[in-house]
Amino acid sequence: MSSITLQTFSGTHYEIGVQQGSANRELLHQALERIPNFEEVRLMKPRLVPMSLFLSLARRRSTKLLRNDIFQYYPKQAQRLKGIAEGAGIDMSWTFFAQSMELLVTFGSSTVRVPACTSLGFNPQRTTTKEMIIAKNFDYPNKFAPYHLTCCIKPREGYQTLGCTMVPLPGMIDGMNEYGLTVTYNLAFTIEEPKYFTPLSIALQEMLETCKNTDEAVKFITNARRAGNALLMLADSEGDLKTVEISHNHAATREPIEGQIINTNHYHTL
Repeated sequence: MSSITLQTFSGTHYEIGVQQGSANRELLHQALERIPNFEEVRLMKPRLVPMSLFLSLARRRSTKLLRNDIFQYYPKQAQRLKGIAEGAGIDMSWTFFAQSMELLVTFGSSTVRVPACTSLGFNPQRTTTKEMIIAKNFDYPNKFAPYHLTCCIKPREGYQTLGCTMVPLPGMIDGMNEYGLTVTYNLAFTIEEPKYFTPLSIALQEMLETCKNTDEAVKFITNARRAGNALLMLADSEGDLKTVEISHNHAATREPIEGQIINTNHYHTL
């Protein structure tokens, strides 16, 4: 069993990004070397196009699609993304390409498919300890395991967060903030085309840095300019438990049944 190393970053969002990139510099460069061998990337590449040319075009396309939305709607997370690239000593187009992979795996027409997750939530009335219990299995391909990152973020502007992400990402996959607001993120799939191209994980990090409870979080994420198909489980320190079913352009809220929620990868409400 491998141990989990907690990394702590603090300061401005740019400084946090530089720390994250510097601390994981070797891993990020290793990932860039291995990208051509990832099955998910090979499946996207047209048969007759050389891998080097495909990656160059993919980086350019990702940058064009994502840069304006991230910098316009999530400027703090954009600064963290910039810091990650500079701290790791890599071109920022690679970090945009990494963000775009999150969107590609949730497109209904995509050839990319990854194993997905299951989340369980029980409100205090259903547990022997009378405390909220949230659980999730993180069911991603083993080859991505070296790039998982567990980190504590202490921003100069915003609430502190603790959670899981990937080393090239400024966004949060699963986590909680200092007020006890918690989120889990399960992939889902639709055939919608997004209006915006900010990955959902970036919106979730912004949500944790700005919201104190489930009601605030539901309002934030349903109105956020973001892309991504997912089932989000939200819980707070007051015992409020909800699921928000997200598609690229729509959202719907699902309440617990008999004090519990189970999220797989299938919509029930949306």
